[in-house]
Amino acid sequence: MNFPQFIRFALLWAFAVISAHFFHHYMLVDLKFSYTLISLYTMLAAVADFIGMGILGSFFDRFGNRAIIIVTRWWLPCTGPVDIQQ
Repeated sequence: MNFPQFIRFALLWAFAVISAHFFHHYMLVDLKFSYTLISLYTMLAAVADFIGMGILGSFFDRFGNRAIIIVTRWWLPCTGPVDIQQ
C-alpha cells in the first residue's frame, strides 16, 4: 500500500467515526426513537460484531485473505443502497 492510499483510507475512516454521532441524533430527533431503543440497537450491533468477527475469522483462516476479499468485493455492491425516505 502506498502512502496516498493510506491517507485516503485514514480520512474516510475518520469521517465515518465522526458521522456516527450524528446518526444517534438522527434516530432521536427524526425517527423519534427512545434512548432505550437506541441502546438496544447499539448492544445488538456489538453482539452481531462479536459473533460475525468469529465467523469471518474462521473463514479467513480457512480460505485466506485474498479469496475472501475477492468474494466480498463482488458481493457487496449486490446489497444495493438502503433508502429510508418516507
